[in-house]
Amino acid sequence: MALQRPFRLCSLAELHASEVAGFDPLAQGKDALLALICDEQVHAYLNRCPHEPVTMEYRKDKFLSGKRQHIMCFAHGARFEKDTGLCIHGPCLGKSLQRITTHIQDGDIYIDLEELIQA
Repeated sequence: MALQRPFRLCSLAELHASEVAGFDPLAQGKDALLALICDEQVHAYLNRCPHEPVTMEYRKDKFLSGKRQHIMCFAHGARFEKDTGLCIHGPCLGKSLQRITTHIQDGDIYIDLEELIQA
């Protein structure tokens, strides 16, 4: 499948080193998505809580719970599984973060900007 308007997020090595990172591919001055590696798979999600449309980090690249086991919405206290985006605790229990498809090419992680724009 050919990428439409591919956007390079970062290298796999950079994401491994940062554990989880926010990205602003639309240059809007805030991170529109977050990405992480869990079980050797790259997962990217829209940086928007399904409870209310707010960004989830409490500061740049700080998306994980205290024990680093879950993605967390610091506005509402919701916790999400890293590999599925499913909310397992909080006001949006049973709902999921919106996944953004990633593609790996030559050791770099890409997304389709059209998918992000439509999200």
